[in-house]
Parts: sequence; structure tokens; C-alpha cells
Amino acid sequence: MLIDTHCHLDFPQFTQDRDAVIRRAKDAGVEYFVNIGATLDSSIASCKLTREYREVYASVGVHPHDADSFSQEVLDRIKELAVNKKVVAIGETGLDYFRNLSSPANQR
Repeated sequence: MLIDTHCHLDFPQFTQDRDAVIRRAKDAGVEYFVNIGATLDSSIASCKLTREYREVYASVGVHPHDADSFSQEVLDRIKELAVNKKVVAIGETGLDYFRNLSSPANQR
């Protein structure tokens, strides 16, 4: 069994053919998908996909590139999303100093 542990099926590029993308992956042997939340909005979208597709699970979080806009309100909402039974991970999270899109202090 194959599991895609990091995908972004919520991206707009998949809006028109998401069903077909998932079907092709399943035909190739991928049985489950973990759609990664990288912002609050994409975390919400990831959770929505878990309700639409039985084989899709989610992670929720905020990518370090968006750490400068992180707030207590965002954290509270991520915590609310995280209790969903199909949320299997917290992420995107961590430190990403390669592109430095958010300050290192805020990433920490």
C-alpha cells in the first residue's frame, strides 16, 4: 500500500480535476493522502477535503514562511481543527531559514 504523506490537493491547480487526480493516483497504487495545511486557510481547506474524500487525511499548521502573520487567534483555530478525527499531524511547522520569508525570531 502506498500513502502520499505530503500533498496539496487543495491548491487551485486541482480545482478542475481533483477527482481525476485522486483517481489516477489510486490507479497507480496510492490508497491514502495526507493533505498538508501550510496556512490557516489551507488547513481549513485540508479539513474540508477530509469530509469530501474518504481517502484524504489532513495536517494542520502554519508554514514558517508565514510565521510573521501568526497570532494567538490563528493558533486557537489550528487547535480547534486539530481535534478532527481525520487530522493526523501538525504541520507545516518548524524553521525554514533558506528563504527567510519570516523572521527567525517569529519562526521560533
